[in-house]
Amino acid sequence: MTDLADDDAVEDVPHVLRIRGQDVMLDRTVAHAFGVETRAVNQAVSRNERKFSEDHTFQLSEQEVEHLTSQGVMPKPGRGGSRTAPWVFSMKGVARLATIINSPQALRATDLIMDVFIEVWKQVSQGSTEIAISNPSPGCLPIRAITQGR
Repeated sequence: MTDLADDDAVEDVPHVLRIRGQDVMLDRTVAHAFGVETRAVNQAVSRNERKFSEDHTFQLSEQEVEHLTSQGVMPKPGRGGSRTAPWVFSMKGVARLATIINSPQALRATDLIMDVFIEVWKQVSQGSTEIAISNPSPGCLPIRAITQGR
């Protein structure tokens, strides 16, 4: 069942949408963040199907596309919009995709993910019950371009 609210954007993060109970990003938004074309993102998924479950990515239904188009989140087909239903990526899916896409932005995203993981591991292994990420890889935030708009 589709889980679409009146305001599909997650508060304070305009390019993250809540669909089917998950926080997701449109394929074109992820492509922009990684500095590649949307088709490169979708080809990466189709060429690596076994690496992407529905927890990572799924294609929008016709109803979801109509709703997002009516809300101005997506352009209408024929007016800059895709003829096929777009794919959306969960945060887990964006992270998985970053390991597959061949671009400097995707590489920086992968480095950032690893930096955060290593920092969390260090703090947990030292017995910390609260985790603080002070400064992961300055300049490695491709998401910055997304959250600040285009």
